[in-house]
Amino acid sequence: MILDLPRCKRHWTTKAGCRLERLLYMGSGQREIKDHTFRNQCPARIEKQEAYMTRQSSSGSTNQKAKRSSKKSASSRIPDFNQIRAKIREIAKTNKYDEEILLSFAEFINGGEFKSIEPKMQDLKNAVIKAFGYSSYAELSKDGAFSLFVKDHNLRMTNTEAWLKVYRKFVGLPESERNSIGKSSINGINVLRNFLPWDVFDLDPEKATAEDIKAAFNKIAKKHHPDHGGDPAVFEELKIMRDTLLSAY
Repeated sequence: MILDLPRCKRHWTTKAGCRLERLLYMGSGQREIKDHTFRNQCPARIEKQEAYMTRQSSSGSTNQKAKRSSKKSASSRIPDFNQIRAKIREIAKTNKYDEEILLSFAEFINGGEFKSIEPKMQDLKNAVIKAFGYSSYAELSKDGAFSLFVKDHNLRMTNTEAWLKVYRKFVGLPESERNSIGKSSINGINVLRNFLPWDVFDLDPEKATAEDIKAAFNKIAKKHHPDHGGDPAVFEELKIMRDTLLSAY
C-alpha cells in the first residue's frame, strides 16, 4: 500500500520529507527501501518499483522450482542399484571382466556409492502369503510349514528381518540380495549372508554328480583360498557348502 502524502516536489527533495516518508512507509508494514529511493521520487514511481521487485521475486521462485523439478526428473531416470549390479554382472560374464572393477568405475561415474533399495516389510509379507496360495496372514499363520519354520527359528513376525528369513526360505532371494558383488560374493551370492550352495557352485541339482561338486569347489577355491589372498570366513563357508552337498551322495 502506498501512502497518499503531499506530492509537491519540495516535499520529496528535502531530507525531513524523505525521512518522514520512510518512517511512515515502514510503519505501514511494507518492505524497507533505502533512503536514496525516496529522494526525488513520487509515490507512483515507488509503486512501479515495488511491482517490478515483486515480479522479479516471483520469476526467481519459478526458476528454482523448475530446477528442482529438473533434478527430480533426472534422478528418476537413474536405474536403481539392483538393476546396475545385474547389468554389471551381465557385462562381466559376457566379456570376462572383473565385476568389482566395473562396479568401482560405475561408482566413480555416479560420484559415490550406490544405495541399494531394500524391500519393505509389507511387500515381503504379501509375497510370502501369495507363495503359499493364501489371501491373508490369518490363513498363512495356520499353515503347518510356515508355523514350524517360525517356531524353529524363534521369529517374531513384527519386523522386516523376520519376514526376510521367511521370504528367503519359501520365495527366494529378494532383489536387493541378488547379483551381489564383493569379496564375499560368488556367482552373485553373498556366501556369508545366504546359504545357497547350488547357486554358488553354479550347478544343476538334478544333474550334478559328486565329481561335479568337487570340481566346482576346486575351481572356486583357487581364487578364495586364504593362501591366495581370499577371506578365511568365505573359504570355510565354501567347505561347508561342499560337504553339505556331498553328504547326499
